Amino acid sequence: MALDLPYTGNRLLSTWKLLKDPYGAYETWRSNLGDTFVIRALNGDVVVSCAPDFVADFLKLTDDDHVPFATEAGAGVLGPGTMIVARGEAHKRKRRLAGPHFRGERMRAYASMVDEVARARIAGWSGELRLMDETLPISLDVIIRAVFGADDDGEIEQYRAEITTLVERLSPMFFFTRHTQRRLWGLGPWARYRDALEQLAGHLGTRIEARRAAPAEQVAERSDILTALALARDEGGDHMPVAEVAEELIGLLFAGHETTQIALAWAIYWLHKHPETMEKLRAELDAAPPDAAARLKLPYLDAVVHETLRLHPIVPDVLRTLAVDKTLGGIALKAGQGVAVAAAMTHARADLYPEPQRFDPERFVGQKPRPQSYLPFGAGVRRCIGAGLALFEMKLVIAEIVTGVELELLGDEVPVRRNVTTAPKHGVRVRVVGRRG
Repeated sequence: MALDLPYTGNRLLSTWKLLKDPYGAYETWRSNLGDTFVIRALNGDVVVSCAPDFVADFLKLTDDDHVPFATEAGAGVLGPGTMIVARGEAHKRKRRLAGPHFRGERMRAYASMVDEVARARIAGWSGELRLMDETLPISLDVIIRAVFGADDDGEIEQYRAEITTLVERLSPMFFFTRHTQRRLWGLGPWARYRDALEQLAGHLGTRIEARRAAPAEQVAERSDILTALALARDEGGDHMPVAEVAEELIGLLFAGHETTQIALAWAIYWLHKHPETMEKLRAELDAAPPDAAARLKLPYLDAVVHETLRLHPIVPDVLRTLAVDKTLGGIALKAGQGVAVAAAMTHARADLYPEPQRFDPERFVGQKPRPQSYLPFGAGVRRCIGAGLALFEMKLVIAEIVTGVELELLGDEVPVRRNVTTAPKHGVRVRVVGRRG
């Protein structure tokens, strides 16, 4: 049913714009069509908005009100059981089992590991570098050790190789339509991607089974997410099937490793574009004890992380499909309608963030971001479960870089599409010019 809203036009062209330059597309569409409009894309029509009343109503949606958008394509990419595409009670159950392992004491247990990984990588930096090439192995190693639970050098290297192959074979088009998911007699991009996915899932499945078979005393002190999910039981006392646990871990990989890599690169880029901001952050870090517990409480470091994610929300929109008729922002919508709030537009509202294109951590000093106006990790009941780990990792790694090395920025950056995320076009080119004590 046609809606009394402006439309973006040709489906193929709209999809191409989202794939090529989502930030630019949203900026143009909002300028031409207003705060709320319909995107015609290959995977369906989506009502997209950054209007405050629409966003507020969107945040109130329950698991019974909506399901993930385009789940058929997403299930093919990630697996049908993963939390990202799970619906209703299945989604609630998965969050109940996984949620406690991304909070509090378990996060603090990762602190020394994150510091160790970051210091070791930064110690090897010299000459000219692309920061995204350097932040990727940091992010990967945190996932491999904290989430996948690998602590043996050989296994860590095996995971690195499997994940790198998987990510290189992923195309953003796989998320738009199942028509791109064809094996073509065992050949083609989809076949290569699925082969890599099945290899990683098999490796994880072997480790999950090993954790369940191990004596209790061997696993009691492990803090990794693989072990926690392998041993978790639902209200009926049942474990999740091994394949489902593997899918959840792969979902966490996609949600966390490349997004954190990109966010770290953007943070260092903007700090070097604004020397006064770098000076203020360094002064705060130099005055604080050089341990994770102290750094995680620093207000200006916290503000730098939040402003980076405001200016560059890694995923530009939060997509859902209504399961029931709903009114969002005064617009009556039918069940089955695709809906979204666009972080790329919300974060660029001048009434929420004056001079929105300016990097200014002072916006967040002394105040926490509001869910209605700050959406880098999604929104509502399906907000990214790994958000706490991502923020935790960003703070610690930025602190290690800023206090450990002097860099010179070698050029400007603009955001471009990279797989399903948006990243600096040139990867943030820098030169190492010195070391700090």
